[in-house]
Amino acid sequence: MEELSKTDDFIDKQKDNWIAFFKSKRDNEDQKQYPILVQFATNWQILEECLQFAKANKTTLAHFNKIISSSSGLISSLVKQLDSLLNALVTNFDDEELPLRKKERQCELVIEKKGDLDAALAIMATEEKIFSEKVDFLQMLTNAAFNPEKSGVSVATQALALSISQPWVLESYNTFIAEYRSNVPARVEFDIDGWQESTGDGSEEKDLLYKQNVYYEKLKDELFANAKFPFNKIVIPILLIVFGLWNTITTLSNSSYSSSYPEALGYFIVSAIGAIWIYNVWKKNEDYKKSIDAQVEDRKQKAGAVLRGLLADTVEYKDEFKQEDSESEQVLNFLNNINSEQFMSISKGAARSILK
Repeated sequence: MEELSKTDDFIDKQKDNWIAFFKSKRDNEDQKQYPILVQFATNWQILEECLQFAKANKTTLAHFNKIISSSSGLISSLVKQLDSLLNALVTNFDDEELPLRKKERQCELVIEKKGDLDAALAIMATEEKIFSEKVDFLQMLTNAAFNPEKSGVSVATQALALSISQPWVLESYNTFIAEYRSNVPARVEFDIDGWQESTGDGSEEKDLLYKQNVYYEKLKDELFANAKFPFNKIVIPILLIVFGLWNTITTLSNSSYSSSYPEALGYFIVSAIGAIWIYNVWKKNEDYKKSIDAQVEDRKQKAGAVLRGLLADTVEYKDEFKQEDSESEQVLNFLNNINSEQFMSISKGAARSILK
């Protein structure tokens, strides 16, 4: 171990493997308890990812505890050791079977992750080296710590492998938690009905409601400004009125009343159509102006409710992230308190493939 540890490349590779392993333990379930953040937080994707990584602390601790508890309860005996050796001879497989075993493991993970292929592939990536034909000693230790069954070792050997790997596992874990902590956004950014703002911890309700009110007052002013009478829409009806009146007067003045009446009436109707057209345009514009207040007030009320819900979600998110992140202390305590000597006497596992 001392000789291998002098070569940084070997250790660095294992550190990368362990960081990927910790990331694969993330919680890939949708965060259904934060529906408003999901819909309105513009940086929700990174917020969700950081929370998922924080939740990996608990599953990581469970993984490590399982290793130690399983090995600590192991009672060595000649009969049990013989059974273990015979079982290994029967169940271990040839290198030609590796592609099939790899595909089998991928299917198992897809089922385990309830059809989430991305989550299954993330875990599969951390176990990739397990299915290599040849591995170096440090990689064998990592494989054993990840998955003893697939690596062909006993649970006792898995515990020993973990304890020997403890220095770089601990360093990798510190890197993992430092990375997701640095990535979690300091503020939740959101967009509600076109109004873009942010909150630090969800406690700024009074200030944000005031800013939201200012936004809608400004919006109301803009809508009123844009609600000017549409003169461009009455050009044609004005022409109809002028055309109709002119021809009505001309017809009546150039002919006898009785003979020109039907024609003059037709021109007058054209003028009336133009007048009715203008009235409808004016009425529609006036109705829109009267509705602006009600429309903006309705949007403001709905947006205010969304804002309050978003702030409540933010408070809960921050509390949950803090709680899940605090689990990392237990993992660190665990890693700091394991040593290889306590596992050496009971380790009888044998790896399937060792670099020759």
